[in-house]
Amino acid sequence: MRRDSPKVPAPGGGLPGTPRGVAVLGSAADRRVLAVLCLASVVAVVNFMAVSPLLPVIARDLRSSVPLVGQVTAAITLLSAVAGLAIGPITDRSGTRRLMVGGVVCVALNLIGTGLAPTYPLLLLLAVVGGLGDAILFGLPLAIAGTRFEGAARRRAIGWTSAALSLGGIVGVPVIAAVGGALGWRAALVGVGLLALTAAPVVAAWLPADAVAADAPLRLPALLAAYQPLLRHRPTLVLYAVNGLRAAAWIGVLTYLGAFLADRFGLDPSGVGLAYMVTGVGVFLGNALGASRFGPIPLRWRVAGGAALQGALLAALFALPLALVTAVVVLFVTAFAGAVTFVAVATLLIDESHAGAGTTMVLNGSVFNLGSAVGAASGGGLLAVGGYEAAGIGLASFAVLAALLVLATGRSAPPHRLSTVGDG
Repeated sequence: MRRDSPKVPAPGGGLPGTPRGVAVLGSAADRRVLAVLCLASVVAVVNFMAVSPLLPVIARDLRSSVPLVGQVTAAITLLSAVAGLAIGPITDRSGTRRLMVGGVVCVALNLIGTGLAPTYPLLLLLAVVGGLGDAILFGLPLAIAGTRFEGAARRRAIGWTSAALSLGGIVGVPVIAAVGGALGWRAALVGVGLLALTAAPVVAAWLPADAVAADAPLRLPALLAAYQPLLRHRPTLVLYAVNGLRAAAWIGVLTYLGAFLADRFGLDPSGVGLAYMVTGVGVFLGNALGASRFGPIPLRWRVAGGAALQGALLAALFALPLALVTAVVVLFVTAFAGAVTFVAVATLLIDESHAGAGTTMVLNGSVFNLGSAVGAASGGGLLAVGGYEAAGIGLASFAVLAALLVLATGRSAPPHRLSTVGDG
């Protein structure tokens, strides 16, 4: 395994222990790093979605209700958003490998503990562990992809790391549902938790060793100072707003998509599952191809165009009397457009942020989680007031607003990021 000598990150936001300047993904070490980033992304999504297909049976066995058990996922999302505010600056000071290993272990403990939990309160308590794991694994792999590689290799690394997020939904969730149906939900969750635990030594072995960047503990003034470059940089703030608005639109729709498909088209659970799988494939292809297939189109135009298209299609899906096949095609294209936009936003943040990469990208994950919570809440309110048409149009407006925001903000001067090493 290649060991990198300890060094202070140069201006440009490189993470400690994560060297910049690799132009291609040609070496075995680079391919192993990318494999770890993709694996961590899959684990993050499984942590978030594992309970979803098992909600009814978990609620019955724990003598609870589906809405209450569903709040565990909401709790993980919100706790992840809060924890991410500290995780980012810690990463920029202390490196990535130990945190990545810790994130995988947290996810494994959450899944195993959930599978063994005898009561609902313990299930809710485990959300603290799951939220910490999500805070680390949702944004940090993108930060590593953005700082270790450059040029076309960086775009491919960000694209594949993003694409791996969708694999958890395409492969992981159906497998968990199938195992849960055959062996019970406890066996399914404990089994996937044990699998996640085996990923920890792989992450430890394949990521470069951390450089010890700062010996002093991270105090509140240093934590706040890590975010000052972001708060003073309007284009970066706009990108965060775009990310949160898009999350509100997309996750808000996904939250109620199953019920919509069942009510509008009479699909049974297996049919709804296939629709979600098609959506996941669209996300995967958009992430994988969006990094390299739209080279002549500037990144900001990709963000604006993708968000606008996503908003228009979401409104059409819920408000127009579409046939089932047409609706599935619209879902696929919407997911593809959203994924292309996600990659473009991540690349812009890496390129233009004036703060450390860890702080920048983990905060990006926190904003996404907050937007998701807003979308789920807003969608429920709109659905109660005006039905699926109101929910679709209202949630789509978040994506349209995101497109308008990014068009109204141009790129600033090249970033001169503040070193986060030794602060405080």
